[in-house]
Amino acid sequence: MNCKTLRGAIMYYPPYPPRSQQDLRNYHQFVPSYEEYEEKNQIRRQANKIGLTMVGNRFFYLIFSLFSSFFLLLIGLMSVDYYSGTYEYDLTGMTLFSMIIYSVCFFFPFLILAKAGDESISNLLPFEKVGGRVTALLVLAGVGICMSLNIQTSMMLTIGEIVGIHIPLPESPYENTVSYIIVSVLTTALLPALLEEFAFRGVILGSLRRFGDGFAVIISAMLFGITHFYITQIPMAFILGLVMGFIVVKTNSLLPGILIHFFNNFFAAGIDALSHNISPKLYILIFYVATYLLLGIGILCVLKLSKSKNSLISFPERAKCVLPLKKRVAVFCSSGVMISAFVLFGICILLGSLGVL
Repeated sequence: MNCKTLRGAIMYYPPYPPRSQQDLRNYHQFVPSYEEYEEKNQIRRQANKIGLTMVGNRFFYLIFSLFSSFFLLLIGLMSVDYYSGTYEYDLTGMTLFSMIIYSVCFFFPFLILAKAGDESISNLLPFEKVGGRVTALLVLAGVGICMSLNIQTSMMLTIGEIVGIHIPLPESPYENTVSYIIVSVLTTALLPALLEEFAFRGVILGSLRRFGDGFAVIISAMLFGITHFYITQIPMAFILGLVMGFIVVKTNSLLPGILIHFFNNFFAAGIDALSHNISPKLYILIFYVATYLLLGIGILCVLKLSKSKNSLISFPERAKCVLPLKKRVAVFCSSGVMISAFVLFGICILLGSLGVL
């Protein structure tokens, strides 16, 4: 028997171990091994930490945003005429102020996550020497992929308009001054390249690599995608996250990804500034010529990288994990705090799709 009575209590004994190969297969189908159990727990713990960090990032940004008008009035970047109900503001100063809030709310939660983990900062933020030639090829290849995704996004928007589906795009005010353009480039190109690569390809990807490089790349790209809030941006951000995560794993350096991220955003900021200073026809001509030129260069660089002696197009899985990849992804996504993060970001994506954000 598998149980005994002791002073009226029933003591549980585990079932007898399987005696045949078929029994062994049936046994492990329903009773996970200690290694599987421990790996699941480790993935869930890390998922909860990452989910809490992402929720904290959004929470602090929301708090600062709610009180931003008060801060702007306090420091003189906004003035209100209470009699007429109108207000005036310094757009350059407001953009700079938003940049500071974004930096603080993004940097410190992920810095805390990095400090709370078992990995050293040097492992989470690798900057191994890659070489100028390889870095240039990787960056140009990455920018070419960005251009390809831009073309596909543009086609999707055009098809949507033809069939009567309006897809809202992120809009922001514009001021045609040198100071605003400089601040805008810092806000849209430099800071996101540094902070988002630090967070997603650095802290998140680095902390997950012990569960497999492929797993770390997929999860970091997925989280990178959902933080962009707009339907038109999420697929592009996810694919770019896969590309830049792959490059980090292959080169063990964040630098190529930072440069790809910067040049992609810089291209968008530059094209936006150009659209306010030239005719629409000339703008469209320059946009498509530049886009397809960079796409062609990117394709040539991808071909060059694929033919190199140490091909940068594939990488071996270094971590030995008990659970298969699909199971690891499912365990990560089903952790309690991560589900809460998905709900929060899902609401933000819905609001973005409705044009509220």
